[in-house]
Amino acid sequence: MSSERFSLSRVTAAFGRVRSADGALDLREFTLAYWELNKFFPLLGRLMAFVASDVSEKIGVLRHHLDASESYETIQSMVKYEVDNNLVVRTTKPPSGSKTLLRLHRALDFIIQFFDKVVVCETESLSKTALDAYSNTLAKFHPWVIRKAVQVAVYMLPYRKELIAQLGETEGIVESELRVLSDVMKPIYEETQRLYTEYNLHEI
Repeated sequence: MSSERFSLSRVTAAFGRVRSADGALDLREFTLAYWELNKFFPLLGRLMAFVASDVSEKIGVLRHHLDASESYETIQSMVKYEVDNNLVVRTTKPPSGSKTLLRLHRALDFIIQFFDKVVVCETESLSKTALDAYSNTLAKFHPWVIRKAVQVAVYMLPYRKELIAQLGETEGIVESELRVLSDVMKPIYEETQRLYTEYNLHEI
């Protein structure tokens, strides 16, 4: 996997390879794309380092399953295989692919909403932008202690202009690239959401 710094164009291209014309979501390409996306979190400050570490661990779990069975070629085939073989909830490590992916799926919803809000944000502070995105997404699945910690952590985020500077492009280019990236990620999120609804897996 690439160790280069975060690049909006590279992560957009990576997510563009996940979904095929027939709607299948390639799991290996998804892990590669998420690996690129994970480089974004350190740009938000040291307090987000734990997020990057957790995402890396979950990507590792999915790659373990990918290397172990051809049934994990796509997200759709993985979920069907684990459901059919009662592997979704397991007491041994590593956790199931379906459970692991669900956590990344929820985080992707946060990222999409955060990027969308950064584009239209009219203030330099990103604290409310991030908190609004978090409240609409991940907060629904986190206990009170984590929610309170996030409410404090968002005030340590860089200002909007500082974040844009780290991305190495002008404000207009960054806004345009964020819109494109969000548009590429949304169909992947929506198909995964539909799949988990079909198999009733949102609470695993």
